[in-house]
Amino acid sequence: MGSLSALNAFTGEAVWVSGYPRMGLANMEYAASGVLDKMRERVLKIIARGPASPVVAEDVVILAPKDAAGVYAFNRTGGRVRWSREIEDARYILGLCEGNVLLADDEVRAVDVDTGRVAWKYSLQGERLYGRPGYAGGTLYLPTASSLQIVDARTGKLCSNHPWDARLGPLGNLVVTSRGILGVNEEQVVQMAPAGAPRIELPLEEARALAAQGKMEEASARYAA
Repeated sequence: MGSLSALNAFTGEAVWVSGYPRMGLANMEYAASGVLDKMRERVLKIIARGPASPVVAEDVVILAPKDAAGVYAFNRTGGRVRWSREIEDARYILGLCEGNVLLADDEVRAVDVDTGRVAWKYSLQGERLYGRPGYAGGTLYLPTASSLQIVDARTGKLCSNHPWDARLGPLGNLVVTSRGILGVNEEQVVQMAPAGAPRIELPLEEARALAAQGKMEEASARYAA
């Protein structure tokens, strides 16, 4: 059994310990059940979860363990399991919004923290997340390989969809700050400006693009700028 513990903040002593059923795996194709039902895909989704801290609401603690095929809610007092849902698409727990916990993967869900009922679902329009989304101020920033999808966390409705700057490519693992959104990819860390901000010059990236097209003189001139 896996477990979640509440500790006394002053002494470190355990206040309560509550368990949850860990995922059993006899083999990659059939798991422990002997029934083949897209088991490989399900297992890979679960082990793709990163180490995520529990989300603490008013009287419930929500956990999406890396070693279990579900999401669990524990009472803050006593640690009893209030509800659980078998959701593999929960690679990221993004936070709370109006009584719902926000879970993100190939689908994004808002789940009622008290009952476990799904309040809304949002599909990424046939795409997949390109790293961890950002979340702030009731707005979700969902990065995919082709664009940044901005979704209202209260309703699950798409607000806008912005293609990536072709000079930089897609960005993931987003952090929302007061100055903009920070994102990363394999080559760089980028701060995205608010909508309507003037386009900035990126001479190095533009020089690389020109060189890739065989325009070496233009690339040299742009690099020198």
